[in-house]
Amino acid sequence: MNAFLPRFGLPLFLSAAFLTGCATAPVPETDPFSWSATQQGSVKPDTVERTGHAPRALLSYYQSLAFFTPDELLQEKRRMAQNANSPEGRLRLAMVLGHPRQPNAELKRANDLLTDLLKAEHDPTSYMLQPITRMLAFSYSERLRLEQQSVRQNAQLEKLQLQAQELQGKLDGLADIERSLPQSRRR
Repeated sequence: MNAFLPRFGLPLFLSAAFLTGCATAPVPETDPFSWSATQQGSVKPDTVERTGHAPRALLSYYQSLAFFTPDELLQEKRRMAQNANSPEGRLRLAMVLGHPRQPNAELKRANDLLTDLLKAEHDPTSYMLQPITRMLAFSYSERLRLEQQSVRQNAQLEKLQLQAQELQGKLDGLADIERSLPQSRRR
């Protein structure tokens, strides 16, 4: 028993203490990112947090954009365009411009804003925003790539449909010629 404690006692004790601490940590009722809030369904926030560059404030802002109507998103785009002087303001503008519910989402413009933020490594605020900026830039780049791929596939589909119509026209023409031939020549 004494040989067991020195070897396994401390790691076992630390693991138990860690798990106990995790299990007893209270989850605030107002936390929008908690499990209970997501299980109860999303509720439109009463106010939109338009200031602050802390990751939680930015993620909360992005999450609140999902509840905006198309008209409210347009108004928000105008509001954020006026406040795009700071790195945090440009990031919020990019969030609005590239939001999936934004009518006529401006992914290219949003992605350009994010690229500029990623290049500004010497600005402390831009540097602090880089994890969120990278995540959004990746997401917007991927959406742009998928849109371009969709456009190419639609163009190919239209081309194939035109070819199929041409072939069907040729087949119909051959069938008409065959019907016009006398009976004796067909056999």
